[in-house]
Amino acid sequence: MCDSIKPLVTIVIPTRERADKLKFTLETVLDQENDNFQVVVSDNFSQDNTKEIVDAFADPRVTYVNTGVRLSMSDNWDFAFKHVQGAYVIYIGDDDGLMPGAINKLEEMIKTKPSPIYCWECHEYMWPFDGNPPKIGLIAPVRCSYEIDLNKITRFSLGWGGLRDHLLPRVYYSAVSSSILEAIREKTGRVFHSQAPDLFSGYALPAFSNKAVNVGEALTVIGYSGKTVSAVQRFFREYGNYQFHSTLFPKAPIAINHIQDSTLVAMDMFPEFYAKLKFNYEAMWANMVWSGRYQRTLYIPESKLSSVFHLLCNRKEIRIYHPFRVTSFLFYCLINALLRLRADLKRKIKGKKIDGYGYGYENDSPQNIYAFVKLVRQIESQGSI
Repeated sequence: MCDSIKPLVTIVIPTRERADKLKFTLETVLDQENDNFQVVVSDNFSQDNTKEIVDAFADPRVTYVNTGVRLSMSDNWDFAFKHVQGAYVIYIGDDDGLMPGAINKLEEMIKTKPSPIYCWECHEYMWPFDGNPPKIGLIAPVRCSYEIDLNKITRFSLGWGGLRDHLLPRVYYSAVSSSILEAIREKTGRVFHSQAPDLFSGYALPAFSNKAVNVGEALTVIGYSGKTVSAVQRFFREYGNYQFHSTLFPKAPIAINHIQDSTLVAMDMFPEFYAKLKFNYEAMWANMVWSGRYQRTLYIPESKLSSVFHLLCNRKEIRIYHPFRVTSFLFYCLINALLRLRADLKRKIKGKKIDGYGYGYENDSPQNIYAFVKLVRQIESQGSI
C-alpha cells in the first residue's frame, strides 16, 4: 500500500496485556493477498511485551499507538479511531481473527453492492484456558449476500427488550464507513459512548443508515478466552463510578445493566430516530432470565422458575424505575422458553456438522486462532461448508 493512497479498510485491534493472543491475531490479519488495508493496534497502556510483539512483525501496514495511561474500553476505542485512515473500519478483539481473503471479499462487495455497512456471521473459536482444551465453537455457513433492513431489526429488538440485538451490525465484526463514525462524533462529541462501545454502535448505526449488506460468508473469527469472560467485571472494579441509565434498576447485576445501558444511551443520543420507539423492559427481564445471565450474576440456583420468583418479589422496587407488568413479563418468559428450545436444537445440528468435518468440539481442535483460521480455510476450499 502506497503511503500517499488511503487504504480501503482499517482493522482496529484495541488491546490490553494480551500479547500471547495478539501475536496470533496479527498473523491472521496480515495473512492477506490484498495490501489495501491498514492495521491499528491501540495498546491500552499494557505492562507486558505487547509493543515488542507488534514491532517484531516489522510490517508497514501496522500502526502501533499507546494510550500512555489506562483508559476505559470506550476511551481506548475512541483513541484508536483518531488514527484510522481507511474508508471503512472493522474493530476486532486482541484474541480474534481475520479470515484469509477477507479484504478481497470486502473490496468485491464494495464494488458490486455499495453500502455504508457490511456485516457477516462469524466463525467462533474457544482458546484453551484454565486447564480447558480449545474448542471449535462454530463454523459459519456460506450463503448468498443480501440486504438488511436496519430499521426493521431495530424496531423488533426494542419491542422485545433487546432480543436478537446481535443481528444489528456493530463496528465489532462489521465493516462500517468511516463517514458514519465521523458523523456520530460530530453529533455527540465522540464516536463511542457507554461502557460497551460495541453494543452502543449497534443501536447508533441505524440512526445514520437504514440498510446494510450481509456479505454471506465469515470474514472474522470471534475468539473466546479467559480474559474475555472477565472483562466486564474487571472494568467495573476499575471504573466503578460509572452511572447507568436512570431507567435501569440499580440493584440489578452489573453484567445485566451494562448491556441495556448501551441501548438506552444510544436511544437518548439520537432522538430524531428513536422518538417514536419504546424499549420493552418486561421482555428485557425475560430475556435475561432465559439466557441464564440473571441466575449466574446473582448466584442464585440455576432454575428459571426461581429467577422468575425472585423478580416478582422485587417488582415494586423495579417499578420505581421502569414499567414491570407481571402478565407481560410472564408472556415474554413463555416466548423465550420456546425460542431457547429451538436454539438448542439448531445448536445440536451445527455441532453434528462440525463433527462431520472430522474435528469435534475438543478432540484435535487447533491450539491457537491462526491454526483455526487455516483449518477453516481448508474446509472451505473443500467445499464442505
